[in-house]
Amino acid sequence: MDREKSDYDASALDESQVVVFRHLYLDTDKIPEYANLFRFGEECDMFMMRQDLMQILIDSGITGLAFTSLEDFGKKISNYS
Repeated sequence: MDREKSDYDASALDESQVVVFRHLYLDTDKIPEYANLFRFGEECDMFMMRQDLMQILIDSGITGLAFTSLEDFGKKISNYS
């Protein structure tokens, strides 16, 4: 996460953790090129994945997942399940 560009509220208990994102900017230098899926350090319950992996999951009929694009993150969540 690029903390300078992102708009978020940090946890009062642990400032390294994010409670609410309004706009999320990733620091792409910290993401290995081979990463298809990774856990987001500032929000441990959130995972990031490449769009092609997301499409494979959708096409295979996986249910119970919600996806949103980085552009829309903080605005809405699109549920494909």
